[in-house]
Amino acid sequence: MATANNRTNDVMSLKEFFGLCLSKWYWFVISLFICIVCAYAYILRTPKTYTRKASVLVKQADRGRSMATDVATQFSTMGFVNSNSNVNNEMINFKSPNLMYEVVKRNHLDVNYRKDGMFHDIVLYGNNLPIEVKFDGIQDNTNLAFRLTPKGGEFKLDEFKLNGDDVSGSAKAKAGEQVKTPVGKLTVEKRAITGQPEFNYPIYVTRTGYDLTTDLYRKRLGVQLQEELATVIDLSFRDVSVKRAEDVLNTLINVYNEDWIKDKNQISVSTNEFISERLKVIEQDLGEVDNAISSYKSSTMAPDLKVTAQRDIAQSTEAEKEIMETRNQLSISQYLLNHIKGTDNQLIPSNAGLADNSIEGLISQYNATLLQRNRLVESSSEENLLVQDLDKQLGPLRNTIIASVENYIASLKMRLNSTQAAQGAANARISANPRQAGRLLSDERQQKVKESLYLFLLQKREENELNQAFTSYNTRVIVTPERGGSPRPTAPKKFSILWMAMLLGLVIPLVVIYLREVMNSTVRGRDDLKDMATPFMGEIPQAYRQQSKLSKLLGIKPKEHRTNLPMVVKAESRNIINEAFRVVRTNVEFMKGKSDAAYVVMFTSANPNSGKSFISANLASAIAIKGKKVIAIDLDLRKKTLSGFAKDPKRGLSDYLGGIEDNYRDLIVKNVDGNGLDILPVGSLPPNPSELLSEPRLEEMIAELRKEYDYILLDCPPVEIVTDADIINRLVDSTMFIVRAGLLDRSMLTVIDDYYTSGKYKNMSVLLNGTDGGGRYGYKYGYKYGYKYGYSYGKNYGGYDKE
Repeated sequence: MATANNRTNDVMSLKEFFGLCLSKWYWFVISLFICIVCAYAYILRTPKTYTRKASVLVKQADRGRSMATDVATQFSTMGFVNSNSNVNNEMINFKSPNLMYEVVKRNHLDVNYRKDGMFHDIVLYGNNLPIEVKFDGIQDNTNLAFRLTPKGGEFKLDEFKLNGDDVSGSAKAKAGEQVKTPVGKLTVEKRAITGQPEFNYPIYVTRTGYDLTTDLYRKRLGVQLQEELATVIDLSFRDVSVKRAEDVLNTLINVYNEDWIKDKNQISVSTNEFISERLKVIEQDLGEVDNAISSYKSSTMAPDLKVTAQRDIAQSTEAEKEIMETRNQLSISQYLLNHIKGTDNQLIPSNAGLADNSIEGLISQYNATLLQRNRLVESSSEENLLVQDLDKQLGPLRNTIIASVENYIASLKMRLNSTQAAQGAANARISANPRQAGRLLSDERQQKVKESLYLFLLQKREENELNQAFTSYNTRVIVTPERGGSPRPTAPKKFSILWMAMLLGLVIPLVVIYLREVMNSTVRGRDDLKDMATPFMGEIPQAYRQQSKLSKLLGIKPKEHRTNLPMVVKAESRNIINEAFRVVRTNVEFMKGKSDAAYVVMFTSANPNSGKSFISANLASAIAIKGKKVIAIDLDLRKKTLSGFAKDPKRGLSDYLGGIEDNYRDLIVKNVDGNGLDILPVGSLPPNPSELLSEPRLEEMIAELRKEYDYILLDCPPVEIVTDADIINRLVDSTMFIVRAGLLDRSMLTVIDDYYTSGKYKNMSVLLNGTDGGGRYGYKYGYKYGYKYGYSYGKNYGGYDKE
């Protein structure tokens, strides 16, 4: 047989859940109110944070040509390298601690000023800052804090903290004068701010170390690429002060550009030093040759060459010119080779005058790679994978340059030998020339070589100086911090927080209602009883006083009724609760049948607080309205709730059963509700109710009442707590089990069914009490009933006199 417990895991439909939520509408109102108030309080307590943005274009070789690039194009023989910028490396460089450290240091961001606000502290910066504190002799990484209050033309300094620990003491300072404080020497200087009145509020000064401040500001800096194929970097910074955010971004860009120029000019500086050294050597050699020629001509008066030897001399001169150029290239190449072999991980002079463009290209590539490597080391470390990769490139590239120069020197020597051989043939033909002419020609030849090399190096030095003067920034700001970002605060986001609060205000009650419904193991309504074998007598909604929804939500229970309990069943009433009792009355009449004998019904339950007294009194009244003779007897000698409907007289059934009263008829309260209902109350509470109910007097009284009444309704205690119901069971014709919705655990329904199938109680039936509607398990009746039932066990029960 299917049992009622099979419904424990029923799943609510959406319509039923909506109806249940609708009945708890006040939960949603309270939850929305609390969540919105909390969200609004959070918004008021959270300082507004603004975001400023700047966009920086990183120049590439094929983009945005600068003036230096134009100059380099005009002097095409210069050979200086225009290194390509890796935009990803520049993004890493923008976030490097070195740059932010310099930004913090230049703007004094390690010192923070704030004042009390209505809901949160207000940061003072820029034009809002009336004073500035200088820390004389205090180490940069010392963390300290204090309060500064203007007082009578002076400043009072107190509430000192040093590295997080409170420091006792105070000090007074005048503007511009150094004062000794518990944390060190300080100087308070006033700032001249136009249009600002003299401040009269305390200012809280906090100083953190450069390293900690740098780390905090780096976390608030955003660096990202605007588009995947673009070279535009977007910089953003979040701060409670708009001016401070703008200053941070502007200073960051300036520091970056300064470092770029410094790095870029390293090649020019190295080249300039190389040319200057060579000029000194050549200038000395050229002076010696000039002196030698002048002295020789003065002493020997060497004649000119003969016209007949002009042709041979011309050939010899052409060969000599080529030899001169070859020796020039050989000298430069040999010096460059010695310089490269004598240095390691240093820039190689470029545009030194080599005629081999491939070697010049390798030198430019090596210098660009070395500069890129040094820049990465400055912003990270030598353990950086990019640095290690560049180191691997530099070694082979340097070896390639050395090999190329050596090969070039070898080719120059071969060409020199060949040219010298040709010159020797020409010289042989003019060997008849005077000895003096040959000597003079040799000196003049050396003079021309030195002059040519000297003029060449002078030209290259001027070109290098010009290139250095016109070196441009690597970046161009296309969106300034003053124009970037919204003037509205980016945090806290009011609408998002309020919408989230409203969503939580709706979701929380939904979750609570759903969990309460899913975890509710009590009988919820008639559907939970439909699989029971025990006959179902009817369903009674909640009645009596309406408990406020707020007090019910807060768990405030209504006061217990003991006397003057009102009847809800009225002869002229046709409300839903009266109709429900009429349905139960009809079922009771059906169970009685057509017999004229009195019908005795016992009302009990599995647990207290089920409403047995309420059901027995009002059902008895409903039967009496029909003209039947009905008496309701309060056999709950421990609680006597039914007696409250008869104004709880002091004498009653317990006095009769205990032998104090001899005539029970004198104890019956007649016509309680005006409909002919009689009630036999308990009277005094006895200390031994079970023993009194076992007295023969009770059985005799019931037998006599059967002769006088059509219906006898007995209000008994719960079966699971005391044995009273088992004792009374022998005197009744029918047992009505009261099941209170929301009170009885559904697992107890199988126990009640076992009572029925085993025949433990006579003609047993079940009645559902206390349904409050909700759409799924019952009807919506519109009346609420606060009902309390309790039992206590002890020696003193009160109200009973053995005598």
